Amino acid sequence: RDSCRGYEWAAANGDEAADLLVAAGNRDNPSLTEPLESGLIRASTAATAPLLLDGGKWGRMDEGRWDEFLDWLSEYGLLTTSMQSRSAPSGDSKTLDELRAGNAGDSIDRSTVEASALFTNDFFAEP
Repeated sequence: RDSCRGYEWAAANGDEAADLLVAAGNRDNPSLTEPLESGLIRASTAATAPLLLDGGKWGRMDEGRWDEFLDWLSEYGLLTTSMQSRSAPSGDSKTLDELRAGNAGDSIDRSTVEASALFTNDFFAEP
């Protein structure tokens, strides 16, 4: 619940959330070669805040958004049988370097992937 409230607050208070992130990031990472820049983070927050909430609630999944994402993956040849893994075991998992090198597996026909099978909202308590 706290994460949910935090994301909802950040979406409603983008500039203040961005300033808090910049202050904490710069404080906790003194070895940054360049400090985080408030203007860039504010712009990023403004651009992404509307995407964080669905109907005013954080964390809810929307089938239409998943369909759009799957369409995008398919359009750019990214809907494949391989997946990224930091330590790829044998099989269909690849390291990010392998994927970048074009070893992404076979294409998956978009029509065979049902967006509704990829998520659930069943665990959210309704108000």
